[in-house]
Amino acid sequence: MINTKFLPQPLLPKIPEQSGAYLVGGTVRDQLLGRPFADWDLAVEHDPARLARAIAEAENSRVVVLGKKRQIIHRVVSAGRIFDIAAIQGQTISEDLLRRDFTINAMAVSLPSGRLIDPAGGRGDLDRRMIRMTGKRVFDDDPLRLLRAFRMAATLGFAIDPETFAAVSEKAGQIRQVAGERIRDEWQKILQTQDSAQWISEMDRAGLLGSLFPELEALKNCGQNRHHEFDVFDHTMAVYRGLEQMLHQNRPALAPDRTNQELLSMPAAVRLLKHAALLHDIGKPQTRTTDDQGRIHFYHHPRAGAQMAGQICRRLRFSCADAGYVTFLIRHHIRPLFLYTARQRNALTSRAMTRFFIKTRPYTPDLLLMATADMTGKKEKTNPEFIEFAKDLAQRYFTGHLPARARPRLLTGHDLIRELGLSPSPLFATVLDRVEEGRLAGDIESRDQALELARKIVETQKDA
Repeated sequence: MINTKFLPQPLLPKIPEQSGAYLVGGTVRDQLLGRPFADWDLAVEHDPARLARAIAEAENSRVVVLGKKRQIIHRVVSAGRIFDIAAIQGQTISEDLLRRDFTINAMAVSLPSGRLIDPAGGRGDLDRRMIRMTGKRVFDDDPLRLLRAFRMAATLGFAIDPETFAAVSEKAGQIRQVAGERIRDEWQKILQTQDSAQWISEMDRAGLLGSLFPELEALKNCGQNRHHEFDVFDHTMAVYRGLEQMLHQNRPALAPDRTNQELLSMPAAVRLLKHAALLHDIGKPQTRTTDDQGRIHFYHHPRAGAQMAGQICRRLRFSCADAGYVTFLIRHHIRPLFLYTARQRNALTSRAMTRFFIKTRPYTPDLLLMATADMTGKKEKTNPEFIEFAKDLAQRYFTGHLPARARPRLLTGHDLIRELGLSPSPLFATVLDRVEEGRLAGDIESRDQALELARKIVETQKDA
């Protein structure tokens, strides 16, 4: 028996004895695990619409009908809670439960008695912390469950039953039948977890990762140059693991006064940054060349990779903003390396760093995190010099560039008209941007210096 005191107070009085109403699925699972939840899923033998109306009345809410003819859900939303009431699928509640995906989701609590109904042994699998399919046909019924097995393992910290894993491997290709937005939602829940690298590796072992992202298969056995110890795929996985460590364990930290996650440009950046890291080098196989000395090159692979990543994002129905973030990071992921190389040659200027900040803001910290993981993922031994360089860039960005940006510009378009006699034209933007770049780099500090630089730029443009 399950103590039903956890149920919302208005709910039980609306459910008479022998009602044929059951709390089901993830609601039961999370209650048994002691996990917080706000969704209440109920399966009803007789007239779910009536029970939905009664709950809506008790909650001072209304009923919204969702779904199609055979899968109608009556939803009531109230005070941060969601009640989904539906008819049982099949002749009995046990038949309904055995049609569900995994045993830990195939339990029900009879209301109002609290009797646990567990035809598939889900309670035991909860104790064993195991994801086990209710039957092999579950993946044929809905191939999204192939990915959901890994999502649940990742979010709950469970293992996947060997027989279930073998069934996923056998049917991995069926994931391509699933709508992109459904895959996206499950995939992003995996990315949000703290140890998703382990499960992405397991997905690869099952053949599911390659079915989701065929572009990654070409990375395997794609050899690289002398700067790398791994092929592109193993390097990619090392980068992903390193990034996840930076995001969730804060090692190495790029700032002394905030965590790496606190550096990010937006809350959604954790999952999107991981997605970008997994795809950051997918342009390498198609751009791989070998010169006369046998040296391997990947010219323009960031641009090619960004284009391919954009196609993947569209396939998964990412929002334009999310897709833009991912492709931006991939397109620019080697820019920090260019700056680092310049510093090694004692050729790095404040203007070059300023241009980098201008070009990459507001995603500069995100890019530095990915670049650090990229550098440390090239070899077994990490590169402490690049880590210190990334820390220095982050400090310059937050304590120098951003405060300087917040101060007023030295010149405006009106100044160009009054002082230089210019008329509005595309030249305005060129002059103002160059002057602003000089101010942010610390090359000029006064209005007079700004006007002098503006005159030089105008003269240069005239001569050209």
